Amino acid sequence: GDMQITVNYDGPLPAPVIGGTRVATLTVAGPSMEPAIIPLHAASDVERLGFFGRIWASARNMIFGFADDQ
Repeated sequence: GDMQITVNYDGPLPAPVIGGTRVATLTVAGPSMEPAIIPLHAASDVERLGFFGRIWASARNMIFGFADDQ
């Protein structure tokens, strides 16, 4: 109940992103433990979208709450 979990990143994260690139850190802290800091890496490559691709992704994000087909 007293655990705190935070994700820290300098965002927004611009594309392209190469898979394996460190993109954030996960910090897990609790009252009787030293904070654990875990690096988070991109699972796969993310290509930069063209103009119309960015418009389409933004529209899907506004309508469905996500910009990714996965």
